[in-house]
Amino acid sequence: MSEDFSGPEIMLDLALSTSEPRLDLAFGATRLVVLWHPADVGYVLADNAANYSKETAPTRLFREHVADGLLTAPERRWRAERLMVNPATRDTPAIERAARRHADAVVTELSVAAEAGEPVDLTATMSAVTSRITMDALFGWDRDEEVEAAVAAALDSRDIAHRLLPSPKSVAASGVRDRLFEVLTNRIRRQPESDFGPALRDMADAGLSLDRMVHQAVTLLFAGSETTAATLSWTWIELCRNPDRYDRWQHELRAGGARARAASRAVFTEAVRLWPSAWGVGRCAESDDHIGDLPVAAGTEILISSYLTHRMAEFWPEPERFDPGRAHPARRFTYYPFGVGHRMCVGQSFALREAEIVLTALGRRFRFRTEAAVPARPRFEYTLRAPKLPVLITRNPE
Repeated sequence: MSEDFSGPEIMLDLALSTSEPRLDLAFGATRLVVLWHPADVGYVLADNAANYSKETAPTRLFREHVADGLLTAPERRWRAERLMVNPATRDTPAIERAARRHADAVVTELSVAAEAGEPVDLTATMSAVTSRITMDALFGWDRDEEVEAAVAAALDSRDIAHRLLPSPKSVAASGVRDRLFEVLTNRIRRQPESDFGPALRDMADAGLSLDRMVHQAVTLLFAGSETTAATLSWTWIELCRNPDRYDRWQHELRAGGARARAASRAVFTEAVRLWPSAWGVGRCAESDDHIGDLPVAAGTEILISSYLTHRMAEFWPEPERFDPGRAHPARRFTYYPFGVGHRMCVGQSFALREAEIVLTALGRRFRFRTEAAVPARPRFEYTLRAPKLPVLITRNPE
């Protein structure tokens, strides 16, 4: 099926309405093939991954205008960088210690708001807490307001993210990125190496220059904390949309311990099925190929969308229904919110652990109520960003 491409939302609506297994789109002179069937997903990301690189237009733009770290590293550089950051993203004691510490701080902040009857933007709160957890667990930074402000400003200014394959002309020279790099450079420079968190320590041990360390730090902050923040926000939106599920989950939380963590994980993994932060994974064909019966020329841009796969009624009965207890299909490549293959998200275990802890800590103590959940719609940017979510807070009985 060949169509003119005019925007992510239109593209996804078109895909959801077609009976065909893929879309073949035109975006100016660029050909874009959109895939979501598990057979095609497995072929491109796993079985024939060597022919599909990450050298796409969005990757090049992110590398040039945001940061050139693990997310955008060419294959020749990526393996060494992945091995370098792996230990830090899997340092369970450090992750859980940071997550508990900052979740407890948010509980204190929300308790004050609950007492005063003041609304809180839960989306902004999730961005703040995941950013603080990432900075603490990976870099050894404790509530650095200057860094937080620079990161938040950079996230809010990413106009390149409003298009799937944007033109370099759409990137505004606002100075926000330069400010972020300046703040992070100074933060690392003044930090004694003995105080480095696991990720910075591993970068220093690998001999990275200060500039390369900053690129990796920006990448980890953007691709790590913001993705988890978005999914946590969508988790709260779905809970508020489904009060019976909210009740059931909070009942499970009262059991405490492993049972409570398992209940929170189930809620989060269902929310990330519906609202995968990395809603589209880009690849570029390195040589001529066929995907099923579709010929693909070298240079064709490929977009693989877990957002679409997770909504296939063939594999997910009532796919739009939020059901934390649902069984997952046995077929491979039907559920991949963190990607598939050797370049799947390095922070998967990090995200799951911090999400369990944050959800459990807040769910035990508070009930959030809002009229903004039902009409909430996503922004299809580099991540599936959630809108503002003003909530009123009620403390749960002790």
